[in-house]
Amino acid sequence: MVDRKADTGPVANADAELDALLSDLAATPVAPPDADFMARLIEDARAELPVGFGAVEARLGWRGLVAAIGGWPAVSGLAAAGLAGIWIGVAPPQVVDDMIAGLTGGAVSLELTGLEAEFGLEI
Repeated sequence: MVDRKADTGPVANADAELDALLSDLAATPVAPPDADFMARLIEDARAELPVGFGAVEARLGWRGLVAAIGGWPAVSGLAAAGLAGIWIGVAPPQVVDDMIAGLTGGAVSLELTGLEAEFGLEI
């Protein structure tokens, strides 16, 4: 068996030295970066951005909305999901009706508008 609590030689000394160094660094106050340095840093960072990366923020209207969502592929997926939700909500499959009837213990009736009798509609 290895006794892990025993002094392991240089590693234990290195840990103590590292702890002392870090405590000294934590006690030393750090000056905030110079405004000129930050301006150069931001300028260099913007120079490294891919072309057209910041163009999304400048767009307004429908193009900006489409770009914010993720482009036309994302908009088409969102539209398809919305239409599927409306379709399932208006004309649910028989499985959904059976499941709701099983949970509630009876048949389910749903009036979409409440005006069927006034307009002579039969559902």
